[in-house]
Formats: sequence, C-alpha cells, structure tokens
Amino acid sequence: MAKNIEEIAFGKQRYALADLIVELVEAGRNDWFPLMTTWEFFQHLTIVRLLYAMEERGQPASVSVLSRETKIPPTTVQQRLHQLLELGAVEQRGDRYVLSPPFFNSKFMLNGFKRRRVIVTIASEDMNDLSDQ
Repeated sequence: MAKNIEEIAFGKQRYALADLIVELVEAGRNDWFPLMTTWEFFQHLTIVRLLYAMEERGQPASVSVLSRETKIPPTTVQQRLHQLLELGAVEQRGDRYVLSPPFFNSKFMLNGFKRRRVIVTIASEDMNDLSDQ
C-alpha cells in the first residue's frame, strides 16, 4: 500500500464509508433510473430526502424552496421533479410536491430497500472489523 494512504488516520474506514455511500447511491439508481448517471440520481435522492423532511415538519415543498434548500438550480429541480412525477415517486398538488406512499410502499421499492439495508449491515460489520486501525 502507498505510504501516504497508510499515514491517513482511519484511512481504511474512511474509504469503506465513501465506498458505502457510492454503492448505496448506485444501487438506488439501478432500481429507479438505471440509465441515469450516479450524479443525476444523487440529485433526485437529495430532493426526495428533503421532501420527506419537509412533509415531516408540515412544510410545503415548491420548486423554489427545494432549489434554495438543496442548492440545485431551479430548472434542474424542475427536471428532477418531472422525472419523479413520471416515475410515480412524487405527486404534484398545485405548485407543491409531496412523496407518493403507493410508490415507496410498492413491493419493488421495499425489496430494493431491503437489499440496500443488507449493504449497510455488511459495511458496518466490515468497518467494525477494521476497528481503530
């Protein structure tokens, strides 16, 4: 192994964590939009995550609010929302957007979540095996 890598504190664990994040995003992308780039899908995931948080707080989610909170340009947020609408992941209510429970509760989505949960479990075990190396 290169000397620089060996000198980084928790280098193996940091790599394992970065690898886990990318693997989870790519697994989600493969389920939802397999022809999309990882970066494009990450934007979708960021928007869905914010929609969830906003719904939980009872806040309305418009393109402008989603853009401001995610730092994604409004035109890109609009494109991503349109794709999520076509997929059935979100619903539009006037100029507001909400998550679609039937989509997230579908067998397909639940199975995908279970697969990603296994990925997290394995990565957690692997990182524990690395302990404080």
